[in-house]
Amino acid sequence: MTNLEIEEVMKALADRNRLRILNLLQDGPLCVCDLEEALALNQSNLSRHLAKLKQAGLLKSQKEGLFIYYSLKELEGPYAEGVRRIYAGLRQSGEWKGDQKALESKKGCGPENH
Repeated sequence: MTNLEIEEVMKALADRNRLRILNLLQDGPLCVCDLEEALALNQSNLSRHLAKLKQAGLLKSQKEGLFIYYSLKELEGPYAEGVRRIYAGLRQSGEWKGDQKALESKKGCGPENH
């Protein structure tokens, strides 16, 4: 559980690509390669965004073999409900559906898919 620092959270949420990442992670953990392909971001750029979200306390990561999987962190504290509402708003907006479709068509990290 993470007690959020509002300044860091607001900075992290102030970028369109980071919002896109958070939206896709609402369905569960994803490998960096899945995010990279679905969002059409290069690995360097994606890594910076993931680091910022992790620093803000919004993400956690887990290494499995050669792959790193990111997922949303359990949130607590006075700002947690506001962040959860932002996540819900992302999901309800049709603006982000293209990323979800791209992910569905490309999902499949792991040695068997490389």
